[in-house]
Amino acid sequence: METKFAPCFVILILVLFLAHRALFAEEAPLAYRESIILTTLNTLEYIRGKQTGTRENAMLQSIREAQGKSNKGRIKKERGGSFLGRLGSRTHPYLNESVSFDDNVDSAKSNRKSSIINTVTPGLKMNFRDKKKYLALDTHINTQLYNNRRRNNTQDIQVGLTNAYNIGPYLLTILGDYFTNYFATEELGVDDNDYTECQQSGLGFTLGRHFNRIGFDAGYKRTDNYYEHAQSSDDQAGEVFTFNEYLRIATKTRLSFGYTRSRTKYAAKHSPNDSNSSDFNLNLSGVLSPKLTAMLGATYGLTDSKGGSDSRSTGLAGSLGHKISKRSSLALSFNHAIHEESAKENYSITDVFQLAVSHRLAFNPRLNFSFSSQASYASFPKKAGYTQRDDAYNLGCGLSYAFRQWLDFSLDWSQKISESNVNSRYYGNTITFKTQASF
Repeated sequence: METKFAPCFVILILVLFLAHRALFAEEAPLAYRESIILTTLNTLEYIRGKQTGTRENAMLQSIREAQGKSNKGRIKKERGGSFLGRLGSRTHPYLNESVSFDDNVDSAKSNRKSSIINTVTPGLKMNFRDKKKYLALDTHINTQLYNNRRRNNTQDIQVGLTNAYNIGPYLLTILGDYFTNYFATEELGVDDNDYTECQQSGLGFTLGRHFNRIGFDAGYKRTDNYYEHAQSSDDQAGEVFTFNEYLRIATKTRLSFGYTRSRTKYAAKHSPNDSNSSDFNLNLSGVLSPKLTAMLGATYGLTDSKGGSDSRSTGLAGSLGHKISKRSSLALSFNHAIHEESAKENYSITDVFQLAVSHRLAFNPRLNFSFSSQASYASFPKKAGYTQRDDAYNLGCGLSYAFRQWLDFSLDWSQKISESNVNSRYYGNTITFKTQASF
């Protein structure tokens, strides 16, 4: 089997090697580390795309780790010890495993079929830091196995790198990632004849500076995708240029503006899938009271497709967060989007409403109950002779238990209902048991 080794991954490893001196340096004050972490996570949000919930969890985990190693606002300076000892103290293996039961795995209206999906993710995290550098490495293997659908089994390995440097008043952040499923074999429960083998590598950077009331950052990322020889014509390269500016217009209110320029180029000459796009966003966020926060944003995007229909999208979004009590919180959000294409029948209007509630039980603070619901309404009013309507409803609840500082359990239930006057209507339930262990 012929493979291609992504050149960006070589650069990623080189950056990791150049940053090894952080193991021996004096560590920074906690406030400085938090600044680096938060800025880096902001960078990840717009370069890697919006990942609802993931960024917030990563931020809380990073701050919690920093607070756990602090002493009256400062991190203790490490003295003595061997290289391997210090390396071991910065290395944290982890294991995530989930078992899900899906009673409608095909999203079918009739002849419903169920399946049990087992997902195992062992991984390793490493964190190094000193006064002017911050380096984080995360690598894991993700294996997903179905009890009755071998063709859907998958296995891949992913590596992510975040490296931040303080250069005078500026903060330079380097981001790298790598993905491959070439190594999956029959012995591991995956039939490589049932999926497309591919590799993906990405390398990007941002440079930013923040003043009292104003700040900005600019970034660039390139992502290369390589496929097996039979589908090498699908090889593609994507580039993303970003610019963001922030303005604190009041003590607890911030206005931000962002611009993203993206382009995709396929290996095949004159490919009809080549495209360019420009996206603008404007957001206003603020703290309305000690228990109430709000955000309002607008987006506008244009896409130029070389072989398909050009498109334009407009969106308006808002969210409201309320801290009901020390143990309870509530979040509301909405999103209104209009999509237009050269082909008028693809004109669509979509509205999405979401509600999420979290409550930590009083009789046992280790138990946390969560509830979520979402309603999505999509209409295509310019279809020839009729108006297509697609509605989807999601409902879920869960209970998590912090058994130990290094071990968590959770049990979740979710239901999805899809209704349409054109497509098939269906509903499905999923029950998931998950455990997360970190060492």
